[in-house]
Amino acid sequence: MYCNTKKINFSLDDNGFDERLTKDIKDYVVLRIRHSPALVQNTTPTAWRQDCSPQAALAEHLASSACRGSFLSARVSLDLLEQGHVVVKSSGFTSLPQTLSEAFTLRMNLLFPSQQSYGRVRALFSVCLASLRPPTLRRAYLCLQAAGDACDWEDFLHTYSVVSQFLPIGDDGETVSFFHSSFREWLTGRRSCESNKFACDERTGHAAIALYLSRRNSRLAALCPEETLDLAHHVLKAQIFRQGAANRYSPKEMQALWIAQSSPDVSAALSCPKNVLQPNLVVSKLLLLAGASPDAATDDATSDADGNDAPLLSRFVSAGNLSMVSLLVHFDADVTRSDSRGVSPLMLAAAADRAEIAAELLRGCGGGKAVSATHHTLCQSCNEGSTALSFAARAGALETLRLLLEHPCPSSEYNRQVAVREATVAACRAGKVPAIKVNYSYICMLRRCTQLSKLIKNVSFFFYYPTYVC
Repeated sequence: MYCNTKKINFSLDDNGFDERLTKDIKDYVVLRIRHSPALVQNTTPTAWRQDCSPQAALAEHLASSACRGSFLSARVSLDLLEQGHVVVKSSGFTSLPQTLSEAFTLRMNLLFPSQQSYGRVRALFSVCLASLRPPTLRRAYLCLQAAGDACDWEDFLHTYSVVSQFLPIGDDGETVSFFHSSFREWLTGRRSCESNKFACDERTGHAAIALYLSRRNSRLAALCPEETLDLAHHVLKAQIFRQGAANRYSPKEMQALWIAQSSPDVSAALSCPKNVLQPNLVVSKLLLLAGASPDAATDDATSDADGNDAPLLSRFVSAGNLSMVSLLVHFDADVTRSDSRGVSPLMLAAAADRAEIAAELLRGCGGGKAVSATHHTLCQSCNEGSTALSFAARAGALETLRLLLEHPCPSSEYNRQVAVREATVAACRAGKVPAIKVNYSYICMLRRCTQLSKLIKNVSFFFYYPTYVC
């Protein structure tokens, strides 16, 4: 049973005009002060000359100007007051941090007075920033060791205990992650007016994880396809190699060599379900440079609902991913390779009316391969005997149909008129009237061209042999 509800316009960023946000933060501050004697003591200055209580003035200050609608900012400020790191000395509350960045900086300055004491923590933060998923403490420790940190397990646990408030253990009891996304952003990005004292470079973390994965392959077990994808991602993000006159190889070649030497099967990583369902163009290009086959067979988990296994190119054609199709064609993928039903990538593109992908497949047939490949792609038929033209006509894909009809095919092996007739029959059975009109117009054009060529031949014969004709 449904009831009529009134639409409410609500914005978390509009704390200056929405009194509800101010009231919520004020109630939160009052509740914290009421249940904490330390907050009451640290928020009561010796000389207070205002009519209201200092606690009420603090709540009004945090809710109206200091926090700007952020509960996190109010929480951090109250934590500093409760722990005695900040004490209210005047009615202006000038000792309190005015922004969330200032609050984070104050907390970190209290924990790490020097850059030397912050060095190992910065490396730990970099690994957590660069990780694609929350790491365990053991994995973070092994990544730091791979990067050259010679600390033992006990020292690492002591380092983690210092920053456990920023990297709490998750509900699973194993992985660690940042307590808030704002702190993560504060570590990576700074404004021009803010200090970079505690900033972290994610590239250091990416390099540590890449070294850990590479050395783990040689010591423990071979990398699985998903781990090879992670390795390629971290190698790209680390940007270890630099272009220089003294370098014989380019950075891309060095990265590809790194992947090829670390992974037992690069092609399996390219065709694994993770990369097929959510492909990364840059990572896939690096895998192809490392020696992955563009015609790699896909995993059973990525087969369609009918259980038809298809090559990698067909998967991306079905998904409509033009960038991945262009990448595979650039690396000489076999555009005539069909699935278990005999359906080629060009047929899939024609059935879905993806004219740009069809044009890319047709262009890929000519470059670096035999010219007959283009003819074979056009005249190739599936197990049911349908060609790409029939697929396009049956689906009513007019743009792709015109593209296939206009594509040059001088081969005698491909009877275009027969293929157009079959496509017309398929369009009639599917009730696609516009496709029927396109095919009929093309047939009429072929007939006119045939009659014109016969007339030209007769005129030419009469011009060269007038006596014989008379």
